[in-house]
Amino acid sequence: RAALSLIGVSRFSRPAVSWMSPFGWAQATRAYVDDRWWPLGLAVVLTAVLVAAAFLLSNRRDVGAGFIQPRPGPATASATLGTLFGLALRLQRTGLIVWCASMFLFALAYGTLVGEIEGFMADQEYLREFYARTEGPTLTHSFLASVTAIFSMVAAVYALMAILRARSEEESGRAEAVLSTAVARTRWAASHLALAMGGSAFVLLVTGLGLGLTSAASTGDTGLLLDLVAATVAYVPVLWLIIGLAFALYGFLPRAISLAWAVVVYALTVSVIGPLLDLPEQMNWLSPFEHVPKLPAENLRLMPLVVLTAIAALLTAIGLIAFRSRDIKSLT
Repeated sequence: RAALSLIGVSRFSRPAVSWMSPFGWAQATRAYVDDRWWPLGLAVVLTAVLVAAAFLLSNRRDVGAGFIQPRPGPATASATLGTLFGLALRLQRTGLIVWCASMFLFALAYGTLVGEIEGFMADQEYLREFYARTEGPTLTHSFLASVTAIFSMVAAVYALMAILRARSEEESGRAEAVLSTAVARTRWAASHLALAMGGSAFVLLVTGLGLGLTSAASTGDTGLLLDLVAATVAYVPVLWLIIGLAFALYGFLPRAISLAWAVVVYALTVSVIGPLLDLPEQMNWLSPFEHVPKLPAENLRLMPLVVLTAIAALLTAIGLIAFRSRDIKSLT
């Protein structure tokens, strides 16, 4: 209910722009008001056109090849590919760029709502109670604290995808080819760990920057820029803990690495759905995200962040020790 209500806050100054998005077509039906069905026909027509175009293109291309021929690669590899971290970065470069751009733009859009939050929630008792769970000097600060928590949980998805790349490299046999050289196992694993940890921190950084820029502009409070960057970066230890848990599972039992997703799913459940289901408050403490200071609504507390970082380091060390001792999957 909170998310759906907040969607209603956003209004285009030019209604014609909304027709450029399928979401705008759905909103144009004016459900429960005018119940206009014809805008949904645009989605049906577009789907039919895209499906027909897909069949046409697939019949004209070679099997196993794209419709557009790929350009030949460079004759020599770049110097960065001669390092393990450079190789890991090359493997995940596209995903990191897409995640950073998507989170930055999404945060930019969300920040435009901040200036209207106080007025919008004046008559929304449920939303006031929802965001009042995070006690802050103003309702706006409580809202921003909740938003940064949700953004951090979304960023955790990238963190897990990044560390899962190590397992996919092993499953495909490419890791075996690298480790058959003079490369040590711990160095190879550390390259993927460094990229996952550094990349997830960077995703949070650009998210906070995007949210802070438009929040400061919409409220006129320039201090919100640094506050929101700090609020999102404060969740870095949690993402590192999740990465450490996933890698510990990868070291001991690679098939169980997907169990790390349960942490993110649980956190989203208790944070977003929990208030709707009136779940006990004690369930929140099982989520690592709940132990991070809710900036900018609360004061910064370093001890929880230190503890979370220490747990992340311990789990990572356990994973490295286990990975060094077990067999590598071989295709031969």
